[in-house]
Amino acid sequence: MTQRTRRGLASWMTTSHTPFFVLDQRRVVLVFNRGCEELTQWSAGELIGKTCDFLSSPVPDQVECLTSALCPPHIVFLGESVSTVAVLRKKNGEVLKRTIHFHPLTHDDYEDGKVRVLGVFAPFMENESTSQDRHFDLSRVTAKLHQRYSIDRLIATLPATKKLAAQTVIARKGTESLWIKGEPGVGKEHLARLIHYGSPAKLARFIPVRCGQSSHFEIQRLLDQLKKADDTTATVYLENVERIPRDLQSDLLELMQLRKKLRWFGSSPSDPSSLSDATFSTRLREQLSTQLLFLPPLRERTEELLLLVQQLLEECNRDQEKQVEKISAEVERLFLQYNWPGNTEELSRVIQASWHACAKSSIEVENLPVDFRIGLDSQKIGPPVKRLPLEEQLLLIEREEICRALQEAQGNKSIAAKLLGLPRAKLYRRLEALNIETEMDAEQ
Repeated sequence: MTQRTRRGLASWMTTSHTPFFVLDQRRVVLVFNRGCEELTQWSAGELIGKTCDFLSSPVPDQVECLTSALCPPHIVFLGESVSTVAVLRKKNGEVLKRTIHFHPLTHDDYEDGKVRVLGVFAPFMENESTSQDRHFDLSRVTAKLHQRYSIDRLIATLPATKKLAAQTVIARKGTESLWIKGEPGVGKEHLARLIHYGSPAKLARFIPVRCGQSSHFEIQRLLDQLKKADDTTATVYLENVERIPRDLQSDLLELMQLRKKLRWFGSSPSDPSSLSDATFSTRLREQLSTQLLFLPPLRERTEELLLLVQQLLEECNRDQEKQVEKISAEVERLFLQYNWPGNTEELSRVIQASWHACAKSSIEVENLPVDFRIGLDSQKIGPPVKRLPLEEQLLLIEREEICRALQEAQGNKSIAAKLLGLPRAKLYRRLEALNIETEMDAEQ
C-alpha cells in the first residue's frame, strides 16, 4: 500500500459519519472517528490512547463509561468476528443501546504482525442475541439505577433492594444518624461508604470503629480523639455497635451531644428494638436509629446473584491485561445452588480467587477455590441427623424386646423370662422400671 493511499484511508476513517473505532492488541483506542463523536458526544481527543477494560458500573461523567462498552470479547483477538449489544452513556448522560460488530484486522501492512480490532456501531435490534448477555444485563441495570437513584454500586432489582436504594438516596441528602441492619458479610460498611461518599459531606473523613474487634481501651482512645479533633464534619461508622461496652455508651452519648456536626452510622445484625435495655442504652438506641436500613442476606437475593457475580468479576478486570468476561453455565448452576453463608463478602472472595486462577475468558469449575467446593459438598451432605442419646436408644431396644417376648408367650411372664434368658425376678423389675405392665393393663 502506497503512502498516499494510506493517508487517504486514514483521512476517510477519521472523517466518515459511519461510527466506527479501531483498537490495538492492548485494547487501546487508535481511531475514534467523526461518526463515533456524533453518536456519543465524546471527542476523539478524549478517547484516543485510552485502554478499554471489560468493566461494570463505570462513573457516568468519566470517559471509562464509554471505553468499558468498547471492549471486545477475547475471541476477536483470536481471529473471530462477533457482535455484542452495548449500553452506551453519552457525555450528556443519555443512555443508548447499540449493537457493536467487532472484526479482527490482520492486514499485512502491520509491521508488528499484531491484530487490530475494528468496531462498528449499528442500531440495536430487539431480541438480538449477544455473546455477552450478562454484561449487557448488568450495564442496563446499572444505567437504570444511575438514572433513578444516582447509584451504580448497588444492584437493586428486587422489592427489598429497590426500597434500600430509595432509602440510600434519602440518607445521602440528610445529616441524621442511621442504623444499618444485616447479617455478617452482607456489605453494611460498603453501604455506609456509599451513603457518605454520595453525600454533600463526601470530602469529610469516614471513620470506621470496630466495636466488636477493638478493646475497651482502643474505643475509649478513639472517642477521646474525636472530642479533640479539628474536623468540623465527619462520618463515624460504628460496626457491630451493639457490642460497645456499656460504660462507654455514656461517653458516646456525651460526644454525640458535644460534636453536633459529626454524623453517626451504626451497624448490627440485630434490630435496635430487640436489644436489651440492660446491655444497650435506650437513649443511644434512639439517637442512632433515626433511619433504619436493612440489607437482606444473599440467599434472599437469588434473582440478583448472577448480576452481582458479573459486577464483581468485571471489577477484577480494572487496569489488568487479562480480561475475564463471564462464568460458565456450570459455575452459574453451582452458585445458584449454594446458600452463601458468608453473603457478599464470601462471594467476593470466591470471584477474586477464581479470576486469578482463570487463564481464559470464562471462569470454569476447575478455577473455583477449594474452600468453596468443600462448602458446596458439605451443603449437599446436609446437616447431621439428630440422634437420641445412647442410653435412651438402649432403653427403647430393651422395651421392644420385652414386649415382643411377652407377645410370643401370650402374656406368660415365666415363659417370656426364659425367651429373654432372664431370671423371672429381674424381668419383673424391668417391667416395673419401663412401666410396661401399667401400659398393658391400660390397653386391656
